[in-house]
Amino acid sequence: MRAINHALTGTAIGIIVNDPVIALPAAFVSHFVCDAIPHYGSDLPKDEVLRSAWFRRQLYIDALLCAVLVLLIIFYKPHNWAIAVMCAFLATL
Repeated sequence: MRAINHALTGTAIGIIVNDPVIALPAAFVSHFVCDAIPHYGSDLPKDEVLRSAWFRRQLYIDALLCAVLVLLIIFYKPHNWAIAVMCAFLATL
């Protein structure tokens, strides 16, 4: 599961749920719910995948997408935008 998927889920929780006492723990728990969804895999051993240039490139792209998401939230300031940013971070942890 990509970090951007986790961040988008957390953002949705933060925007929909008005109460940070509920939204923040829900965003954290959403990480594990998202991880329960089947992931794609590789036939290579895990240590080879983690050291590959492809994996590093995907990691950088994912981090960039998460940063852009947070900047968009801050720029557009939807309802509960501060909670949405915190939830995006917690869901990605």
